[in-house]
Amino acid sequence: MRALSCPKCGAPLPGAVPACPYCRVGLVHEAPAPEESIQAGPVLEPAAAPAEPAAQPHGPAVPADWMLHSDPWRGFSLAHPWGWQVVCTQGQITVREDPVGMVAVMIWPFPLPNPMTAQQLAFQITEMLRRTNPTYQIWLQDNAAPDSPRVSVKLHVNKYGQDLEGVYNILVEGGNAIISGYSAPVQVVAQRSPQLSQILSTFRSGPMMPRQQVRDPSEGAFTLSLPKGWSFQGGISRNNIGGSGAARFTASKGPQGLVQAGMPYQMWTFMEGMGGWLGALGGYQTRQFCTADVLCQQFVAPWMAQFQSGFRLEAAVDRPDLTELSMIEMAQSGYPPGSYDASMAMMETTYNEGGTRLRQKSRLACLRMRTGMESWGMGNSSWVAFFDIYWRAPEAEFTAWEPILTGIHESYKLSPAWKAGEQQLARNYIANSQADSARRMRQISQTLSETSDIITSGYWERQATYDRISEMRSNTMLEVHNVVSDSGDLYKVPNGYDQYWSDGLGNLYGGSWLSQPDLNWKPLTPTGILPESFF
Repeated sequence: MRALSCPKCGAPLPGAVPACPYCRVGLVHEAPAPEESIQAGPVLEPAAAPAEPAAQPHGPAVPADWMLHSDPWRGFSLAHPWGWQVVCTQGQITVREDPVGMVAVMIWPFPLPNPMTAQQLAFQITEMLRRTNPTYQIWLQDNAAPDSPRVSVKLHVNKYGQDLEGVYNILVEGGNAIISGYSAPVQVVAQRSPQLSQILSTFRSGPMMPRQQVRDPSEGAFTLSLPKGWSFQGGISRNNIGGSGAARFTASKGPQGLVQAGMPYQMWTFMEGMGGWLGALGGYQTRQFCTADVLCQQFVAPWMAQFQSGFRLEAAVDRPDLTELSMIEMAQSGYPPGSYDASMAMMETTYNEGGTRLRQKSRLACLRMRTGMESWGMGNSSWVAFFDIYWRAPEAEFTAWEPILTGIHESYKLSPAWKAGEQQLARNYIANSQADSARRMRQISQTLSETSDIITSGYWERQATYDRISEMRSNTMLEVHNVVSDSGDLYKVPNGYDQYWSDGLGNLYGGSWLSQPDLNWKPLTPTGILPESFF
């Protein structure tokens, strides 16, 4: 009988291994019984990696205090010092001493879109990297022939305020390539290179676990790969600003769902600056814009503690590397860099559920659009925070399950047609917002002109007019206007939406004419405190 999980620590086993790759307990294997065989099914396999030299019967010696990392989802294993992290993003495998990879080893296999030599690939990668960071400098280390399938390059870059150097090998074979190497701060790269090279030497490929593909049942917006036998729930929600679509899903193992990967897309809106006290009157939370790691500590962790028993915040780590990736996605959606402030962080927590202690990692993002008036102290009075993905497992098994759970998230793919439609929707929303801003400026000018025509009116009429103008100016500068509920409650809400609703619990929502609000939401009506043309 072949064990599917370690009898000691519960870790998933990649195959008939002689010992658990996590707790190293010895395993005994017998012929598999028919009822325990894995059922065949559709398996998603990545493009084949370039052929490597035959592995030696005995790999290089691994220090006793190192940890063996096995990834049955992507089909590889390697060893690294304790405390280091293995991060897989868009096909790249990095082994990091620190969260953002200032000292790191990288292994990146990928298929080539067109046939090319290793030297041509090196030039293309250099051009691509310089578009995201102009400080990248890359040069060939040897005199390899132009058509050589393998080249070695040296790298120099300034990243997050530090100068890094690295050495990478580029191998091209057929329609595939693999890049492997390491980088570290210039002052330590020489002394760290033996250790980094040793990590590279422990890399071994292996079989990948069987998986199945699921598709968003609501709009066909995305696909996702799951281990065979896992359950899936999800779809697209459009109860968002501007009617934009937001994907949500939960993938879990077993009926209890203790091992789980999810995309909840929880969003919060905060008011700050001059709009903070108005936001409080309108039911919004008031908070100055902050980085995502600070928000995790001050707001998200206390929020989670309300409904998770025995909750404990283990860590909240700023991740500028994730922020860089999100900036590329934002640019594709019509938001150019410089038009917003952004920050991302990873939060690690533990809590109890169903008598089991769980460990969870969550990704948080903070976003504030810029108005161009920050230098005058009149920036945007609202900003948003997103809790978009998480993965969790029993604490004793978390290290073993994490590669599989992150692999599920990595397999998430949006439909190009659906994504293009959403990007056009976002561009239309941006254009309408800019038109609204221009219209508000014209209204301010008109209001100031009209002021000179009413100064001869009576005292009380003049006083009432001044009060109205003052509120109009305040609303225009704060980009809010007044709405009222059926019960007569007055709220100030941000401009830019066609309709507004209240859920009766103090929460306000805005959307386009195409939005489909919850049946229990009550519509809010503009009070007319601003000119009718404003709306």
